[in-house]
Amino acid sequence: MVVNLSDPKQCIETFGLTLLEGISFGTPVIAPPHGGPVKLVTEEVGCLIEPSNLDEISTYITMLSQDFERWQTLPHNCIQRATLFSSDKYKKNIIDVINPS
Repeated sequence: MVVNLSDPKQCIETFGLTLLEGISFGTPVIAPPHGGPVKLVTEEVGCLIEPSNLDEISTYITMLSQDFERWQTLPHNCIQRATLFSSDKYKKNIIDVINPS
């Protein structure tokens, strides 16, 4: 599991590359509900939680450790989600903007 505890009072991640790296390897993530992680992290790949809310983070991790079926589905979901942010997809999106034919 990747746990990103970036404090939004200190900095807001604009994309969340470490989160994308994690999900591309099938690793569930916990991230702050600010900036780029909001577009990247869904409940199918992890959870958005305020980094200061350690009780909620602990509860989420505990829930996953007790729900093996849910834990087993996350890696597959993560890998699928990561394909939406692949370099090929990014290249296609840029070409579509440049040549909107």
